[in-house]
Amino acid sequence: MHKTFILISKITLFLVFTLFCLPILISEKNILLSKLAAFRIYFTILFEISAIIFLLKYPIVHQYKVFPINLYVFLIMISILMSMFFSSEDLILIPAVLFWGLAYLVFQRFTYYNPSVIFSLLKYFYILCITLVILVLITVLSGVTVSTKDFTANNLVYLPYFAFPWALCSNNPKSRRFIVLFMSIVVYLTLKRTVFVGFILSVFVYYIVDRIVTQRGLNLKIIFSIVLLAIFTYFSFTILDSKFGNIFTQRMEGISEDKGSGRFDIYDEVILYQAKSSTFEWLVGHGHNSVAKFTTDKVSAHNDWLEILYDYGLISVFFYVIINFYILKYLFRLIRGRSKFAAPFALSYVIFFVTSISSNVIIYPSHFILITSFWGAVIGTTFREPLRGVKTPQHIN
Repeated sequence: MHKTFILISKITLFLVFTLFCLPILISEKNILLSKLAAFRIYFTILFEISAIIFLLKYPIVHQYKVFPINLYVFLIMISILMSMFFSSEDLILIPAVLFWGLAYLVFQRFTYYNPSVIFSLLKYFYILCITLVILVLITVLSGVTVSTKDFTANNLVYLPYFAFPWALCSNNPKSRRFIVLFMSIVVYLTLKRTVFVGFILSVFVYYIVDRIVTQRGLNLKIIFSIVLLAIFTYFSFTILDSKFGNIFTQRMEGISEDKGSGRFDIYDEVILYQAKSSTFEWLVGHGHNSVAKFTTDKVSAHNDWLEILYDYGLISVFFYVIINFYILKYLFRLIRGRSKFAAPFALSYVIFFVTSISSNVIIYPSHFILITSFWGAVIGTTFREPLRGVKTPQHIN
């Protein structure tokens, strides 16, 4: 009976993972599968219907009592959903917008009740991360001979970048070094400012937390090596940038993909529009993706905090702050418990935070789901792990 249950769990996990991956892999930016992009929405809907049915199997009230973050994920999803009814054009985007929240809830619930599945999940996601890296390399390198703009503006890099924390959970040090090397190459080639800065910071934080958790202390030789690598990367990156007409340098000063308007210009305009808002608009926002609809250059805010405030209002900002608080609180819990997931979890938050303050995560959730599923899986797996001086939580009935 026990073997049958394990087999059913593994089959269910594989099906959930497959449904989860299909919308990620099928993209118009992916030159290998771009022809299937029209079917992306249907796979997303299929995953979400399955997710809702799965979540209804478990006691909802008990979930929110033991995992308060689940309540705030649910509430911000409802808040975003309500804002989409401001415009009938946005209704078709509902499945994509809800994907990240449902991904978190499903992986958190699944791993909480079946902790052993985390080992299979880590293998699946490691393979997925490698696959995404290869797809980005193929796409980017093919773009070099076609257009320099295509070469520098490839947003496909966000997919392996956000899957990176999953890969760093591998128990094999060689596997971890391998994925760091491959990710470094991809980040180097795509010339995405947000990814470039976030990658360097997140790897450094990963190293610091890993040394704290394993109680090995900070190795000055390794820190010195990281500094030298950063210096080498900077100068070699400058040389590469000059060969492509200083495009990266220009993009650090302005946003070429946003018609030349700099980020600070966008921030100023959004703040100006927000200041003119009514009390109702301050509370519930102006509607989904409204920054891109009403600003001069028709682009997003390039900052999640401003985007959420303008689109969804102060109520959603409050939920977003609480979610950030709980993720950070859980990170320190993992560090205190010396969990092997502490360092990858820290890296995931740095990736998320850097992207959220210099780009957008919430309104473009196709890559965010890789982070939220990771958070869900780690929280679900480790929640009942004993911590020093902390009483182990009781199982949810």
